[in-house]
Amino acid sequence: MIELGHSAGHPGEFERKHPQPLPPGWGCFVNASSLVAVLPMSTPAASSKRAQRSPPFLQLAEDSRNPRDTGGSWRSGYPVPAMGYLLVTNDDGVDSPALLPFMRALREITDVRVVVPDRERSWIGKAITRFGEIRVTRVVREGMEIAVADGFPADCTQLGVHSLFGEAPDMVVSGINVGLNDSLAFFLSSGTAGAAAEGWIAGIPALAFSTGVTRDHRGWSERVWAGEEADLWPRAAGVSADIVTTVRRDGFPEGVDLLNVNFDTNATVDTPRVFTDLAKTGYDRIFREIRPDVFIHDFSTGLRVRGDLAGTDVEAVAKGLVSITQVRLAHAVKLDV
Repeated sequence: MIELGHSAGHPGEFERKHPQPLPPGWGCFVNASSLVAVLPMSTPAASSKRAQRSPPFLQLAEDSRNPRDTGGSWRSGYPVPAMGYLLVTNDDGVDSPALLPFMRALREITDVRVVVPDRERSWIGKAITRFGEIRVTRVVREGMEIAVADGFPADCTQLGVHSLFGEAPDMVVSGINVGLNDSLAFFLSSGTAGAAAEGWIAGIPALAFSTGVTRDHRGWSERVWAGEEADLWPRAAGVSADIVTTVRRDGFPEGVDLLNVNFDTNATVDTPRVFTDLAKTGYDRIFREIRPDVFIHDFSTGLRVRGDLAGTDVEAVAKGLVSITQVRLAHAVKLDV
């Protein structure tokens, strides 16, 4: 068992401990499971060729240069239309301290339309409302209109793509989440990632953004929601918006269903970016009994790590890098029979 310093937007208390030093080089792996696969930056090449050289973003991270300025690119991907609007959603709700700064940063790029839950909906994954009604209201904050739905994050994506605006967006942008969503356990549980996955289901390029700390997430989260970390969000919005700009300019990576982006709270637009694998993690008990046969969510047991953290999103964030994980959903393993 290894304890990690964050959770998928949930105020659990963990500390990250590395059983071995960080490796000197960064790899880019192809890993498939019944749930997700992480793809290389460009079209697949022979493993011997990958061993000879690192992808551009990984090289740039090693010598601490910014890929925006030195040619790091993913131009092998399919193009993203650059004439329509961005659909923004999240799982922290309309009162998220990240929402307005993110909206302002994205409006510098293109038209932005927003559909978010009416309250925090963390740890909900890609849940869709099956029974009951979803009510949508509209509020205006700092001159920007926000559609607020009393449903789940994936409901917000579904409504935004198909029902509320008369036309589909060019891209779904989910976040910025209050708390990291790195590693498989958090990625699969995250409402932020789930909202992006709903974009992929609709055939729309999608990105999920998350930021947080690797120690004392509970204390940090309390400070965030108390308004004590206000200077973080314009900076985090700048990092995220710059990545959106890169994807719109260079095209969405070929064969990738969504991008899952994680970075710590000190990241800036000049922080090096790396492509990473999803760390393979699981967790143990997440419910606590408060009286006989009554339980509440209380994730305080840490994560169970399966395999090496080298080259993963967890390691990248711990090293102070911006982690970009290229995810393929529902990719089955091929077995030798």
